Amino acid sequence: MDTDLWHCFPPVTTDLIPWQPAPTFRSTITIFTSCITTLFICVWSALHVNIPTGRSITGRYLSKVGWVFVGLFSPELMFYIAFKQFSVALLLTVEAQTYLPVAVDMKEGQFAQRPILPRSYRVLSKILGLTDKHIWSELPRDEGSSEGRRKRNTSTESLPLLDAPASRAKASSSSTHKATRTGSASTRVPHTRPSNGRSTPVGRKHRWTLAHGFYAVSGGFVLKDPYVPRPGDDYLPAWQKNGVLTHSGVLLLMKVEPSLIPDLAYEDLIDRGKADALAKALLVLQVSWFLITCIIRHAQGLPLCLLEITTIAHAACTLLTYFLWWHKPKDIGHQTAIVGPEARSLGAWMSVASRPTRHLLGGFLIPSLRCEMSFMGEEHGGRSTSNDARTFAETLKVWYIFDKTTVPWYYRGGPSHEDRDESKPRNVRWNLAIEATQKYPTLLSLTSREYVAPTASLQGYTRNDDYVVTNHPAAQFSGSTILLGAVYGLPHLLGFAVMFPSAIERTLWLVATVLVAATGIGMLVTSVLAGILLGIFFGLLSIIIRFDFNYGRVNDLVFVLGTVLYVLASGFIVVESVKQIFALPPAAFDLPSWGRYWPHFS
Repeated sequence: MDTDLWHCFPPVTTDLIPWQPAPTFRSTITIFTSCITTLFICVWSALHVNIPTGRSITGRYLSKVGWVFVGLFSPELMFYIAFKQFSVALLLTVEAQTYLPVAVDMKEGQFAQRPILPRSYRVLSKILGLTDKHIWSELPRDEGSSEGRRKRNTSTESLPLLDAPASRAKASSSSTHKATRTGSASTRVPHTRPSNGRSTPVGRKHRWTLAHGFYAVSGGFVLKDPYVPRPGDDYLPAWQKNGVLTHSGVLLLMKVEPSLIPDLAYEDLIDRGKADALAKALLVLQVSWFLITCIIRHAQGLPLCLLEITTIAHAACTLLTYFLWWHKPKDIGHQTAIVGPEARSLGAWMSVASRPTRHLLGGFLIPSLRCEMSFMGEEHGGRSTSNDARTFAETLKVWYIFDKTTVPWYYRGGPSHEDRDESKPRNVRWNLAIEATQKYPTLLSLTSREYVAPTASLQGYTRNDDYVVTNHPAAQFSGSTILLGAVYGLPHLLGFAVMFPSAIERTLWLVATVLVAATGIGMLVTSVLAGILLGIFFGLLSIIIRFDFNYGRVNDLVFVLGTVLYVLASGFIVVESVKQIFALPPAAFDLPSWGRYWPHFS
């Protein structure tokens, strides 16, 4: 046996190295993994999903993994959704300062002239125009005024049917009417309310913050307690599950019955979230290392590859998404039930006034159907749609929207085709909804929206224009798309100095970058010019023949074409970035003299 193998010291001829510097070059796999790792840390830290409803733990993780892939391959879509959700959360926060005041903001039982609002909220609300006009302009503050009686949104389906004699007769003759009223909200002493039917808010203990707004738009409030079943909670249809309130439903409660909204503390919301300080630290560390490395490479004349440039653009979008969701509680799994004397009646009204809706392809396709209220009084024929009367397109929508749930009676041909388990909740729901219109006359002037949904979906904010303050259709997407194109497109201008495999690929990169960066401005200008020119053309044409020009269709067409061009251009940028990593000049593999020892993941 060789005894030298047992020596714990090196041979005399072996030199010991006190310090080995980092390598001065990098490999292709190092470039690829560093970019992918930076993107993954950014997306995982920035992603704030909504509160899952009725999903298993596996389903929740699969949903989150799906959104991680969206953030990796389409960070601009996630940024766009975060921007829309932030705007709605800010709208609720601004309105809450008036309708949900804290006690310190009230003077001798009266509201202060201007409720206290943080300066940052005031600035953002003015920029977005959320303090003057919004979707609830149809719900007048002074219902008794002539102007308030005239206000009604005619662009959507009006809902006068609950006040119809047929509906009242149906309710009064229902066999379950007496049992329904027993123990319902109508038997309790209502809150003191003025003559217009709305209760007067009282001072609350906790101020409504932007975290509350995000909690509300993330599906935090439900009509049916998912944890502790309560008597009388069986009035919702099966497809609505626990009855998640959308932002429209929360805003309705704010203005009609604010006492029903729970007085939650800010600390309680933060405790429910699972924000990880370590994840935030890793995000800052990794992004700082990546950006500093790219800056040093550019300063020392070392070329960047297209994948690194695309990573910079993706990271910029993701960091802005993180900023927009900064106050959103992360990974909350607990919901709050709306309880109170009037909760059942208002909940029933919102249930029958809600359009069944689902979202597809990131929210760009939104199949929806008529609400239950539009069928009330037609249970003996009327317009209730059976399987034979429906078109093929409507049948597909019914199949997709009510997937794995019970199809409502009004899409089965009438109550005679209704499941036995759905019959009693329907009678209870109708009676409670009629009681709500008697207590709150303002409900008769409202229109059908998605007040109640089976679950809160991030896809619902892709084309959600409920809060838009302007009447011009082109401006419904111009501001956010201009910002989106600037944030994601402008960093790709750095690619003009990169060596491409061919001149054609460089030209295509230039065209794709311009399309992405100018998408917002291009869609706005195209929509306005097309509307003006087509308006003039069809205006002259209407003199000869009768023709109605619909500007909304022009706006939708521009939106679809702009989206298709944007997706194609963005897809080419991503594909070309990955392809170019296998055709880099030798200098692209050299490492800068600084920044080698910055701690990072690669």
